[in-house]
Amino acid sequence: MPASTPPALFEPGPTVVRVGSYSVDPAKFRAIVAQDPNGGAALGTDRIVDADGTAAATEWAIKQALLRALAAPLRLRARWAELAAGRHPDGGWTVTSRGPVRQFHEAHTLGHVDVAVTEAHGRITAYAVLTRDSTEPEESP
Repeated sequence: MPASTPPALFEPGPTVVRVGSYSVDPAKFRAIVAQDPNGGAALGTDRIVDADGTAAATEWAIKQALLRALAAPLRLRARWAELAAGRHPDGGWTVTSRGPVRQFHEAHTLGHVDVAVTEAHGRITAYAVLTRDSTEPEESP
């Protein structure tokens, strides 16, 4: 019987480092933000114009999920205005950051974040998955 090769303990490829998620009820989110005339700007979302608050609540959930996936320290968790969420023409999500949030991301993660959004039972849930790219092991001479 031929000897078989045991499965590799490490397969080269992207590695999931952290996952962040956040769920919000759009109607409740809109009601809370509407209590303050500057609420949208304070939370870093100016999309309070939609009737049911879905766009603003989605953007908020994405920002919260991203900050959780990055394991951002407290000093960065309130910097929502430095994050912006948008849609690609293909339907996927993109998140851009600036200032200290971007610096933290670039200095501590060495990877990228994939974002997905679901809507079920009147709630919007955003998921941010931080992956770190791996490199192929170098061949020894």
